[in-house]
Order: sequence, then C-alpha cells, then structure tokens
Amino acid sequence: MARRGRKKRPAEFKQGKSETQAELKDRAVEEKKLMGATDKVQTPPEYLNPLAKKYYEFIVKELEIKKMLDNLDVLTLVELCEVLSALRDLQTDIDENKYKYETFDRSGNVIWKENPSVKQKLNYTTQFRALCSELGISPAARAQLAGAKIEAKEQAEDPLLKLLSRKKATQ
Repeated sequence: MARRGRKKRPAEFKQGKSETQAELKDRAVEEKKLMGATDKVQTPPEYLNPLAKKYYEFIVKELEIKKMLDNLDVLTLVELCEVLSALRDLQTDIDENKYKYETFDRSGNVIWKENPSVKQKLNYTTQFRALCSELGISPAARAQLAGAKIEAKEQAEDPLLKLLSRKKATQ
C-alpha cells in the first residue's frame, strides 16, 4: 500500500534527519534517471491562446536556467498558463463590471449581486497557487528549496556530521 502523508521533495533539496546522506545520494541519482527529455518544453502547444503562450514562453525561459523542467512537466505548465490567462480575463471583467452589479427582483426592486467573476477568480487563484507549488515557482516554494539547499550544503561541510556518517557506514 502506498505511504500517505507529505509529498517527497527532491533529494537535492531534502532537509531533516529522516534519510542518511548515502540514501539521499542514491535517491538523487535515481531522480536524475527519471528526468525525461526536454525537447517538447521549448515550444508552447498550438491550442493555447496567445496570452497563455506568452506566459508559457516566459515561464520556460525562467525555469530553463534552473533546469527544472522536462517533457513530463509540460501538462502542468500548460495548465498553469491557462489558469494565468483565465485570471487575466476574469480581472478584466471585474475591472469593467465592478465587483457588484445592479439587477432587479420580482417586484422590480433594485438589488445588488456579486459579479460571478469574483468567485471564479478566487477558484482560479487557489488553482494557481497549487500549480506554482507543484512546479516549485512560488516565492514560498523557492524559499523552501533555497533553504533546503543551504542546509544540505552546511551538512555536507560539517566535520562532525561527516565523522558520524562514517561511523554509521562502518557499523
């Protein structure tokens, strides 16, 4: 049965004491093997609207530097770009029609209703945050990855931890 709980982070960014350095190195090697090709990442799919294509190109350009994307990430990236495009459309509607609009009840009295775009925008924003976290591009995700990298580097350089890991390996 699959283990439930938190999602595993890439070994390169792992922090904590749940795995030894040797286990993390082995896992990092296996993760590198799982990284797929990147040939399909460069060009946005034809079916994306023009704004979503611009978002796609921008995100790929930024993440290409970090070598974080492969062909398996394209679907998640496409979904993120579609969400961003939809958010822009919803904000345009909110700007034009405001947050509430005037309508009439059965008796002809004026009542104010919330613009449906407001609720849709909230739903898309939630989806946006989840996708950013999935791809590691939200500020919080980047900070977490950076912190994990720094801690991993400190652990690798710590002479006491090196000595302890050698003792564990010989036992």
